[in-house]
Amino acid sequence: MALRKDRTLDSGFVGNYWRISEVHFNADSKNLSCVVSLYKDAATRNAGSLPIIRESWGFSNILTSSMDACNPVKRAYQEIVKSIPVTDSNGVMVETNFFVDATNV
Repeated sequence: MALRKDRTLDSGFVGNYWRISEVHFNADSKNLSCVVSLYKDAATRNAGSLPIIRESWGFSNILTSSMDACNPVKRAYQEIVKSIPVTDSNGVMVETNFFVDATNV
């Protein structure tokens, strides 16, 4: 399970393969956090290369009461791609989630 979406770094390098590399959850607080790692592409990741960058994401109150029925990695992917619209200073709704239009791979 991974996501495909281009990201151009300040250096000009482009990667497009995002994979969750760490997941942590606390059943008592119902908090889930994960680290999403960017690789140049799937082949580079599969060859054992290190990620280009790593980003941390955190989510509150999203886990079900029966933790054994929840796959935290799958749930993290579901949360990462959710739409997060906000209102800008002009009152216009804008999308703030980079992954909202990513492709599942």
